[in-house]
Amino acid sequence: MSQMDLHYKSTLRKLHILYQISKYVSSTLDLPKVLKIILTGVTFGDGFGFNRAYLFLADKRGRFLEGRMAVGPANQQDAAAIWQQIEQKKISLEEFLQVQAKQKQEASDLDREVQKIKIPIHSQYLVASAFRQNRLENVDLSSTESPSRALEPQIAALIDYPRFCLVPMACFGRPMGAMIVDNKYNCRRITDDDINFLLMLSQQATLAIENAKAYHDLKKIVRRLVNINQKINTLKEYNENILENIPIGICVSDHAYIINACNARFCSMAHKTRDMLKGRLISEIGLTIKGKNVKRLLRKVMHVQKNRSFERAEYSFGQNKGLCNLNLALFRKNEKELQGIIVIVDDITEKAKMEETLKEFRNLAQLGQLAAHVAHEIRNPLVAIGGYARRLEGQVARGSPIEQESLHIISGEVHRLENILSSTLQFSSQKQVVYQKFDLLASIRECIQVVCSYARDKDTGIRLSGQSCRGPVWVNGSPEQLKQALINLFKNSIEASYGGEAVKITVKRSRERAVIYIENKGKLIEAGDMEKIFLPFYSTKTEGTGLGLAVTKKIIMEHRGEIDVCSKKGHTVFTIKLPLGGGS
Repeated sequence: MSQMDLHYKSTLRKLHILYQISKYVSSTLDLPKVLKIILTGVTFGDGFGFNRAYLFLADKRGRFLEGRMAVGPANQQDAAAIWQQIEQKKISLEEFLQVQAKQKQEASDLDREVQKIKIPIHSQYLVASAFRQNRLENVDLSSTESPSRALEPQIAALIDYPRFCLVPMACFGRPMGAMIVDNKYNCRRITDDDINFLLMLSQQATLAIENAKAYHDLKKIVRRLVNINQKINTLKEYNENILENIPIGICVSDHAYIINACNARFCSMAHKTRDMLKGRLISEIGLTIKGKNVKRLLRKVMHVQKNRSFERAEYSFGQNKGLCNLNLALFRKNEKELQGIIVIVDDITEKAKMEETLKEFRNLAQLGQLAAHVAHEIRNPLVAIGGYARRLEGQVARGSPIEQESLHIISGEVHRLENILSSTLQFSSQKQVVYQKFDLLASIRECIQVVCSYARDKDTGIRLSGQSCRGPVWVNGSPEQLKQALINLFKNSIEASYGGEAVKITVKRSRERAVIYIENKGKLIEAGDMEKIFLPFYSTKTEGTGLGLAVTKKIIMEHRGEIDVCSKKGHTVFTIKLPLGGGS
């Protein structure tokens, strides 16, 4: 056979090898199997016939070449045994690749050795330099024409043979890895034909590896998405369970006021099933607040683009009637896109009844305390009256002149008893507040006029601060009762002020409340007294019944307001907060 025939035959064989490798590489997307098939085709006796092959791939960050896989005998004896076994069994490359494509890949000793190696890509050693420049190197370290760059020490220790071929692997011009092959055990020289076919193989191998890596990354992404989806579903079920079990009625309406979703409590309140509610206009389900269909409230919320709430509002829904706390909240997909409104109905009818019952019990307890305090307070005046009355009785019996001083003391003690009973009746009174809208600022000016002369008698003054609101401050309540509370506080502050220091009154608006600050410069209220200052019959003064501040607090609370006191050295401020009642 001529030399040319032998060359053609060798070329056809190697092309067939490339075809076989390509065929089995394309049959799997499992990266370890792809790598094993490529390296097996390079080292199999019926293939390219190299003794050993090592594969390195760049990491995701492009910082290192990492050893991934190696195929070949560990020593000369292993090499001889492998070649003998293949020769005896007459195993073809195709049969061997077919087994590799189906077989589970397990790491060999040579694999474990190569997997310990990490080559810094930006180092100046031979393998890293060839990788960066996508340059093939047919190396012979024993030759005088050795490469200009030194071989990485860890690669030199791994190969332990001077002649090898370094084949770069790139995908669309992007360096991806490198393959090193040698013939350590049969010492066959690496020819130009070998190099050409190695280059052809590297192109096929690179595409197969890139596909396998892409598939592997896609699987990881899919698994991550599946996990995220499972977590989302779990969270969704968890949130749905919370909404279903929460004892508050919730439903969601879209722009057209059609119900999209509702929880079990909302269905129970409506006495309808979820299917009967979903898809219906919210105006058709019979929910009214303060006698108005809830759709009217939804329209207003949608128009002003602002959440709205109602406390202790009368409602009617299905067969349910009573009090509820209603919240209407805008439901947004994002900052710009509005999806609808969330309607939250909390039935507080039973809670309100329990509060009323508790209030009655508290009132009874207070009346008990009040009775004890009244008995204690009237004992001294009665003892004095009784004593002086008996003294007068003796004087009359003896025909002696009646002492005017005794009559004066009896009259004073009777007046004191009348004050105690009047304050007690006022405090214990259960008279309902008759609400009307009035200007709080005007009432405060009237109260200041009432106590002006009292302030002058105490060598002090009282004035409305220039920092107060301009124009009316509208509130709902009883003007007369609130005037009484304010006069009590004004007098208390006047009495506590140092001589020459005026009491300052400031009126402001804060959100949906009117706030009154009553400030005096006087003696510090001690911490122990601060806790008891609003209790009935508690007083630090020698005169009075000790009911003035208790009555004041009671009036403020009946107007759904709050009262508080803060005292620092030489400076005391009473703060009253009352709900605004509308108006301009």
